[in-house]
Amino acid sequence: MKFVSHLREPLILGVKNYKQVTDDLCVNVESKPGKYWYIAIGISLSAFLIGVISSFITIYEGIGTWGLNKTVNWAMDITNFVWWIGIGHAGTFISAILLILKQRWRTAVSRTAEAMTIFAVMCAGFFPLIHMGRPWLFFYIIPYPNTRGPLWVNFNSALVWDFFAIFTYFTVSLLFWYTGLIPDIATLRDRTKSRLRRFVYNVLSFGWSGSLKQWHRHEVLSTILAGLATPLVVSVHSIVSLDFATSVIPGWHSTIFPPYFVIGAIFSGFAMVQTLVIIMRKVFKLENYITLKHIETMNKMLLLTGSLVGIAYFTEIFMAWYSNNPYEFSVVLNRIKGPYRWLYWLMLLFNAIFPQLFWLKRVRTSILATFIISILINVGMWLERFVIIVTSLHRDYLPSSWTIYIPSIVEIGLFIGTLGFFFTAFLIFAKFFPVVSIAEIKSIFKVSSEVVKGDGKPVKDNKPVELPRFSSFRGQQFMIIYNDENKLIEGLKKFVSLNFKVVDVFTPFHIHGVDEILNLKKTRLPKVAFFAGSIGAVTGFVFQSWVHALDWPMNFGGKPYFSFLSFIPITFELTVLFSALASVFSFFYRSKLFPGVKSRNPIIDDAGDKFVVLIDFDEFSLRREIIDKLYEIAFETGAIEIKIKQEK
Repeated sequence: MKFVSHLREPLILGVKNYKQVTDDLCVNVESKPGKYWYIAIGISLSAFLIGVISSFITIYEGIGTWGLNKTVNWAMDITNFVWWIGIGHAGTFISAILLILKQRWRTAVSRTAEAMTIFAVMCAGFFPLIHMGRPWLFFYIIPYPNTRGPLWVNFNSALVWDFFAIFTYFTVSLLFWYTGLIPDIATLRDRTKSRLRRFVYNVLSFGWSGSLKQWHRHEVLSTILAGLATPLVVSVHSIVSLDFATSVIPGWHSTIFPPYFVIGAIFSGFAMVQTLVIIMRKVFKLENYITLKHIETMNKMLLLTGSLVGIAYFTEIFMAWYSNNPYEFSVVLNRIKGPYRWLYWLMLLFNAIFPQLFWLKRVRTSILATFIISILINVGMWLERFVIIVTSLHRDYLPSSWTIYIPSIVEIGLFIGTLGFFFTAFLIFAKFFPVVSIAEIKSIFKVSSEVVKGDGKPVKDNKPVELPRFSSFRGQQFMIIYNDENKLIEGLKKFVSLNFKVVDVFTPFHIHGVDEILNLKKTRLPKVAFFAGSIGAVTGFVFQSWVHALDWPMNFGGKPYFSFLSFIPITFELTVLFSALASVFSFFYRSKLFPGVKSRNPIIDDAGDKFVVLIDFDEFSLRREIIDKLYEIAFETGAIEIKIKQEK
């Protein structure tokens, strides 16, 4: 347990012990779903069914069923694509960037944000596929050897960059989310009474036991993935923005788009996290873990990013006026006074004006106000994407081509379907997995100096019960069991100083400092990540150069065959992808984590709440005074139990 200054507001409310934390955070998984869960899943599945029907209509009849016309050939489909990608950005921002910045408040909301990212990116990936008209030929955008020339994809195209960026972002986010979920899955495995659930959780947990080396590698892996995901957050939406910025269409051709899109993505993502967190906080009774402090902190992020988005809106207008470009300025005037002006003004109201209410502490700490504003922000960010795409297209250089775009019922059905899929997937996730990270919460929650029993009553004297003395301990190991991390560290220091052979340490979360006490060698995962990333970078750059300069030289937009700058996006994405995959596979292999492997934790029933020091006596003469010394140290340092492990 950690002792934090009482001057600092606690992130977790209430006096609790580790078992109470585990019980509270597992209640949504171990209890039967309530009627509201069934109502929510029913509504979500109905919406998803509408999307399935709309998809079949689109595939069977073609995209002529949409409201597109000869002037507006990108509209609601690409609007939804960009919006969903933006929603998925907050998960990586909270998990990766805030992890690197050591922001402890992220632990209560990171799991929700990560899950939201996975499902949002899946929804986003659907729209480019269905937009193809023939989605079963999606593999044409993948560069693979073929008999059509060979006909390679154009690596200079921002649309090809999209594929690599989104695939890499989804893969890294999925790995980050799942590796962080493994310790909690192991906790569910050890607690469940259902044989089927125990089997499934055992497979999904890869035999996680919470040993010292596993936690050490897990911590390093999390840092590596966070370091890789941080620039990925910036790159993905920057590349998506280049779908528009690299064109010559007024309203799109702007250098402000990459940072503008990234800030907007983080803004909309945080708003969606707020919406989901407030609902879960109430439904799963997590008020002690997701506190007003968390809500207020995220509202401050919404205030910051909303202000930056407002500045971007003003900058767009200023640049159109200051550039003295009549076509750019006409697009801005069309947005302000044209047929879609009501969408533009609603966008400004929801995205730039309403977030300014968070300057008021009363609004920042109001659950109802936060919930309403977060929903309005997401509506506003969808309107922003729609305004950027449609108002830049529906009035081009020829007045005879001017038209009005109205989405068809099929397009609306597709969007409703993705909303249904998103909430269905999230509800299923929330039913079978903890929505708040158990291991991370235990590593930061604030307690008093008293040890608390399961009944909530503090006990200052927690003396363990002595076991009978044994005359021989050959071939056996001692398990010294603690219920407090500080006492564990104190005991370890004494055991090591007296040259006891500490074989392993099993803990419910990573404890900083244990590695140094036991002189644990540093893992080589960073070297693996660097080496694999270098291979990815060389592979990506050499392959693109070979395709464009040697195997299939073509003139794309006047670019040279060897176009160094246009090769950078895919080279970067492959660098991150190779590095992440190699790091994760190495982590599982070196930690001996495989599907279906049994946990090595000697107290599996209490693995989520207790700390175990495993001591071997092979190198000691089995004198009684040594055994007595072991018991003496255990008692002095607050061990609650001593057991004998018969098999090593």
